[in-house]
Amino acid sequence: MKSRQRRSFSAEMKARIALEPIKGQKTIQEIASHYGVHSCQVTNWKSQAIQGSPSVILSSLLSTTERCLSKKMQRVDRAQGKKTRP
Repeated sequence: MKSRQRRSFSAEMKARIALEPIKGQKTIQEIASHYGVHSCQVTNWKSQAIQGSPSVILSSLLSTTERCLSKKMQRVDRAQGKKTRP
C-alpha cells in the first residue's frame, strides 16, 4: 500500500480558505470539496481566523489587493503601449 504524502498549506492559503465561510457565500462542505480538504479543517481554520489571527487575515487581504492592483496597472500599461512592470 502506498502512503500519501501530507499536503501543507501556506498561511495565506489557509487565510483565504478561512475567509470563504466567514463571507457566507458558500457552505463549509462546498469550500472543503473545492480545495480538497476535510470540512473539519475548514472549520478549524475559520475558528482560528476569528479568534486570534486578524493579522493573517489582514495580510492576506492586503496581498490580494496588491496583486489585483498590479494586474490592473499592467493592463493599463499594455493598453498605453508601455513596458509592463515586474
